Amino acid sequence: GFKASVGDYPMEAVYDNMYIYRDSINYADGIKLRVRGLSKTNQYRIKLWGARIDNNTPVRVLESIQGPEKWKETAFIKKADTRYLTSQAADYNNAVVHNITGVDSVDILLRPSLASNFAHISVIDIGITGDMPLAPTLNIPDTTIDLFNTSHVQLRPTVVDNGVPIYDYQWTQVSGPSSIGVPLYPTINADLYDLTNGVYVFRLTMVTAVGNISDDVKVTVLPNNGGKKTLRVHFSKTAAEFVPGWMNVFGEPGKAMPLPTIIGKLDPVTSWTIDNVLSGTANYWIEYAGSSSSNTDGHTTGNNSGIVPDIVLRGYWYNFTPYSPGKHNLEIGNLATAKRYKITIVPSRSSTSTPLKFGCYRVNGGAVKYLNALGNTLNAVVFDDIAPDANGKIFLDIHSPVGVDTNTYGNFSFINGLIIQEL
Repeated sequence: GFKASVGDYPMEAVYDNMYIYRDSINYADGIKLRVRGLSKTNQYRIKLWGARIDNNTPVRVLESIQGPEKWKETAFIKKADTRYLTSQAADYNNAVVHNITGVDSVDILLRPSLASNFAHISVIDIGITGDMPLAPTLNIPDTTIDLFNTSHVQLRPTVVDNGVPIYDYQWTQVSGPSSIGVPLYPTINADLYDLTNGVYVFRLTMVTAVGNISDDVKVTVLPNNGGKKTLRVHFSKTAAEFVPGWMNVFGEPGKAMPLPTIIGKLDPVTSWTIDNVLSGTANYWIEYAGSSSSNTDGHTTGNNSGIVPDIVLRGYWYNFTPYSPGKHNLEIGNLATAKRYKITIVPSRSSTSTPLKFGCYRVNGGAVKYLNALGNTLNAVVFDDIAPDANGKIFLDIHSPVGVDTNTYGNFSFINGLIIQEL
């Protein structure tokens, strides 16, 4: 954990933690934290804060719901990534928070997310209003919106003044993939527009006669899939930041000859799979300078205004080997054989790099399509009306144009984002 205090948590509280290991529990149910001795007339704010400092592991996302809520009701799931890089400062507000009232006991269910082996809790912080000096209470429930239906959200906090004067309200944006022009409104309610695919955190601060009182709300914005069954994949070298509606596939697809690592992932929503393809001992992802992927060298917009979110544009896989028939190197599996699919591929390479950086693609060994990846944030390659084979698979070919037209298209092929949509 951290070797310094975090807000009003002393170092002794945040230096260590308890952790939950996903494979050691019944993942369908999680584990149960039971809080007893509550008063039905009081209001409680139960905050679960944790930290694990580690540069070498994927995300460590803590998921939590209140009993009797169900894990399958995703709108009720609260999340916090408890993993920090050594370069990151501790975030006092990065926590799972449950607001409780009207009960004498409550069960808080905990588990690591599907993408996490571990989740951590350092502090259980229970705040109470009721038989104490009166103060206003503020509660803003987290919310999720879908860009297919709306690009704005209405935030409607619940405020109880408890007889204490409230002089002012002020909204600010704490974080998010794009800036929407905060400070926002000096009013209790907020209507926020022009949100993009990602996770935002907004804060409402009340100026009261007993001091400032604040609460944060997390707004999760899902991408626009047009109501169609869709899998969105973004590629990186190591685990990337969470993007709502996207699956991160990370690793080095070219590691290591003569038996390369198989990198595969199952999407729990669609049940489709993605993996780099191997044929015997052949490696169809050839490294350049000891690497075949990157976390940071894609070209981003700075405000999430591209064809895909900045986090997707930032990381990629790339290949240095030329195409030859049968060298399929990316497989989409578990598809319905009776369906047709649309495949969209986005390549992006930082504009500070040497020119001639392209994406070079084929589907099932068909006709090649090219797209300039250099500084790209707005364009994609589209393959439409694609049928899977009898085993429910579609094969992609991401190979360099060597042997085709190196002088025009360079020596590499990049893939940052992949979208598969059932027609």
